[in-house]
Amino acid sequence: MKYPAIIKKEKDGKYSVSFPDFNGGKFGLCVSCGDTLEEAKKNAEEALSLHVLGLIEDAECVSLSSRIASLPTTSIAINIEV
Repeated sequence: MKYPAIIKKEKDGKYSVSFPDFNGGKFGLCVSCGDTLEEAKKNAEEALSLHVLGLIEDAECVSLSSRIASLPTTSIAINIEV
């Protein structure tokens, strides 16, 4: 399954990554970061995989993913597959 990730370049030049489908609600918060865009993407894939694996191990239902087109943002939006 693919989940959208929002990548934002911060004032310090690093990149933060958040997942709208895991924003602290029922399925918890999942965020990541990186010094470069590529590092941020790699770290986001690992964070999302661990987050979803934890939900599955806890017998939680994992939500269906949002569509990138429905996200109101001026940041970079990409899909990350679990």
